[in-house]
Amino acid sequence: MPIIADFKLDAGTDGILTINMSPPVNIQNWNIQFRATNRLGGVSGLIIKSCASGFNNVSGINVVNAGAGIFDVDIRAQDTSGFNQGAYAHIVQRLDSGLVNDLVKGYLLLE
Repeated sequence: MPIIADFKLDAGTDGILTINMSPPVNIQNWNIQFRATNRLGGVSGLIIKSCASGFNNVSGINVVNAGAGIFDVDIRAQDTSGFNQGAYAHIVQRLDSGLVNDLVKGYLLLE
């Protein structure tokens, strides 16, 4: 069952979304992807950030504490450039060979 979490961010600014797995779970060597879309279940991929095993903080996700399941998603001003203020759906997934697990779902609220 995914965690439900909404995040607020000022449009046109940099921000960091901190994700805490609950209950804490070791995420070392996980492939994780954050995707923001127009609506839940959408596939538009307006913003996509990822972290592959062994490539921490390369593509927008930084594992802060692998043992406790804490990681940051780095949203840059250019990621939301041209977006209207409002709610955009987001999902964080663990991606493994042939398997996808939803970790977090909710809304990214641009103000």
